[in-house]
Amino acid sequence: GMGRNMKECLIINGGYIELYAEDDCLDANGNLTINGGTVKAIKPNGSIYGASGIVDPDGQTTIGENATLIFAAGNGNARSLGLKQNTITVNCETNHEVGDAIKVSDSEGNLVFEYTPDGNYKTVLIASSKIKTGETYKIAIGNETFESEITQQNTTIGIQTVGGMGFDRGRRMQ
Repeated sequence: GMGRNMKECLIINGGYIELYAEDDCLDANGNLTINGGTVKAIKPNGSIYGASGIVDPDGQTTIGENATLIFAAGNGNARSLGLKQNTITVNCETNHEVGDAIKVSDSEGNLVFEYTPDGNYKTVLIASSKIKTGETYKIAIGNETFESEITQQNTTIGIQTVGGMGFDRGRRMQ
């Protein structure tokens, strides 16, 4: 459980980091720990977690509740992130291109998060203590708009499928 190589661990305690990678964005040869700060990352040709993903640790991944993550990837494998804060994952109906902004607003229309990735993507993961249970959020991604009430820690909008996209939580706004 301590990772293969504790001399090669990656620890982020705060600050603001924005990453773009054709290979892994956060590649830890041991454990990966994000205690705080904001990490925005784009991985156009891969997943959120795992080999060639945004997060690729050889050991354990620990994400503290003071961390804010906004990840955009070609697909949405987000398993094993060990998130403590509320999370919204959106599997979009269409592929998004460079310049398609991700904007999350609360029920009063206040902008809570914004990120314009420098790469193409189809899946977005947002994790933050600013996402409150019982609140409703509007998520605008390029020309797609979704709305969801947060009723549990992990809220997923859209279903990642081969040859089509369905929706299980939240609703797409027309």
